[in-house]
Amino acid sequence: MKKLLFLLFGVIFVVVGCSDESGSNGDGVTETCPITSADFTYERVKQNQYKIKLNDESKRQYAGSIRWQSLREPNIKSDNLEPLLEFNKNSVSGEKDIVFYYNNMQCGEKIVLKPVPENLNQNCDMLLIDYFQDYLFMDAESYFFIKLQNIDNNVKYKIVLANNMELQNYKQSTYQKGSIEFNIISANITNLMQEYLGQRIFGDLIIDYPDDSQCIKEICFNRMYGTGGW
Repeated sequence: MKKLLFLLFGVIFVVVGCSDESGSNGDGVTETCPITSADFTYERVKQNQYKIKLNDESKRQYAGSIRWQSLREPNIKSDNLEPLLEFNKNSVSGEKDIVFYYNNMQCGEKIVLKPVPENLNQNCDMLLIDYFQDYLFMDAESYFFIKLQNIDNNVKYKIVLANNMELQNYKQSTYQKGSIEFNIISANITNLMQEYLGQRIFGDLIIDYPDDSQCIKEICFNRMYGTGGW
């Protein structure tokens, strides 16, 4: 009888030990990831800049072992629990992703950062627009082009540049088919050209729909060369 009780106690000990090693207890809470990316939200501070926010204050205790890292942009990283992430200095890719790590382990799905207006149009995510667009710098005026698969004449398009300058007047371009053309006085974007060595200008394409909803797409304009003196 004593031998039987000893064996039974040993089995219970093994089961409990395995449960502890797995990092979880009976209620399904895992110690491997006591905090995950799902515990955070974000807000867009300005163009290409996002602030990460913690939802549950009780999880601030884990701040000492966390790390954020972008998969697409290795220079975008932070050990702060609620970092302010700025992509427009180094980023040349459209998707702005950030991954959350706890004790050097990825915890939760990656977060894709994007503009989310309060009156978001339900079809915004399905509207695919190339991140890279073109602009042509001339002596007097510059021209910005937005390439679209289908130009919808029932909506209003505008561009807001990185210096908050808004371009509203447009026409369908005869120079680049399938594009909307915006023009601006060249002197108004000289500072933007100097900041990025005359190669890139960041902006937002904002689409206003008849039902007062919006879609915002962050874009990067590349300067065009070889225009033949157009």
